[in-house]
Amino acid sequence: MTAYLKIENPGVCPSEFFTILGAGSKAKVTSSRTIGKFGTGSKHAVAVCLRHGLTPIVFCSNLRLDFFTREQHVNDGISNHRLERVCVKYGGKAQDGTHRSSTEDLGFVLDHGITDWLGMDLACREFVSNAIDRAMEQAEYEFIIKWSVEHGVTEENKQDPVIVMQLNVDLVIYRQNSSDYRNVTVEVVNANQVRAKGGTTRVFIPMDEKVFEFYHNLGKWFLHFSEPHNLHKVILPKNNRNSNGRLAAVIYRRGVRVREFESSEVPSLFDYNLPDLELDECRKVDDWRVKVYAGAAFVDAEKGIIKQILQSFLDGSKRWEHEFDAYGLETYARGDVEKRKKVWQDAFSEIAAHSIINKGDSQIAKAKGYGVVQVPEVYVEVAGRLGLPTLQSVFSTDDREGRVIIDPHPDALAAVNWVWDNATRFGMTNGKDKPKVYSFTQIMEAGGQLLGFYRSGTVYINTDITGGGLNQQLLATALEETSHYVTNAIDFSRDLQDWILNFAVKANL
Repeated sequence: MTAYLKIENPGVCPSEFFTILGAGSKAKVTSSRTIGKFGTGSKHAVAVCLRHGLTPIVFCSNLRLDFFTREQHVNDGISNHRLERVCVKYGGKAQDGTHRSSTEDLGFVLDHGITDWLGMDLACREFVSNAIDRAMEQAEYEFIIKWSVEHGVTEENKQDPVIVMQLNVDLVIYRQNSSDYRNVTVEVVNANQVRAKGGTTRVFIPMDEKVFEFYHNLGKWFLHFSEPHNLHKVILPKNNRNSNGRLAAVIYRRGVRVREFESSEVPSLFDYNLPDLELDECRKVDDWRVKVYAGAAFVDAEKGIIKQILQSFLDGSKRWEHEFDAYGLETYARGDVEKRKKVWQDAFSEIAAHSIINKGDSQIAKAKGYGVVQVPEVYVEVAGRLGLPTLQSVFSTDDREGRVIIDPHPDALAAVNWVWDNATRFGMTNGKDKPKVYSFTQIMEAGGQLLGFYRSGTVYINTDITGGGLNQQLLATALEETSHYVTNAIDFSRDLQDWILNFAVKANL
């Protein structure tokens, strides 16, 4: 005896929603609870079934719909084409009480959607998604009817602002606490159980290996049936939701499985249930968009989640979340900025007290008694925005570059005085007073040596080139850094070059 997968929900779906492309209750709905949104899914699902040799049977209350195909040949003037027209046979009683016994050509062919709508799992997912949506809509409709009776709502007062406001408030509370999806039944039945039930919509799909596999993994496809407590969570703890032994991120949208992340085999710390993830009409989304939405969700996560990602950096483990980019982590983040900062700062202080965040190791930080949490560069940027301690925020430029500022060496003062006296004589000071002078010591790094620099009205000279009188290297350094002070120009700029050249010519250098 043939077995069927039965998908049943309370409420009667209009038969047109199974037969007319684009017709559906979700096409113009913006509810955050609704799964569907296009009005084409049930038609695609019927075509998928038929392409797999499975003839679905639908009962809209007491009206039966049997789907099949009819062969048609079309000549385009060059060659003949064999088409399979999708048709439906009606039987039983419609909602208006009339009896229907007819066959209708649905106006599309079996190959409609064949490129993207492939497996039976997608068809089954669509039918179950529609059932969940209708169950929630039906329960909400009944709630409004009951509420209206209890509050004495009539045609005359139903637009009263007070009544409308109170209904909206109570609807929000109802939606937060409702679990109407529990009214959906998904089970395996025998052929003799394929029959109508008044006031419900029933879809029967002949059972094959792929349909049974979907049913066996129903909890992985829908959090509604396996983890209802996680339905309203965005970031989910890993819980064996992957297929084929993978550990990549599993992505859900409003509790419905969308995909596993495909372009990386790096294990994820979490799975994600992204309520506003944008899908195309084929119910697909690419890896880039998934990563953007997951990154945005992560920035606004609760403290416990953030502590886990920080701990993963400390452990040195490689995780998918480490690969998030700035567009998701920074651009898409929404909500209360100050609250987000506090959550991150509290999480960091609990997991890595007296530490800094940095792209790589930092001997400077360690020398001053700090620990170092090494993270990708984008996380350093995010940490800075969130007020977490970074190498840049905790240490000055001099600290980070291993520089110690000290009182000016007499040779440094003499060199700058020589440049300034000549600049004054040549009328090249631009009306400025003589700059301050300091010396500095610095450890040579990677074979390079900074001889001098200018900053905020002060010329700094390296002690390595002082102590031997006014030598050529010292004077050249003093000249270059003083020119920065006078011109406010950067290295290699035309203004800086012109000033130095004019000075050299006038001083006969």
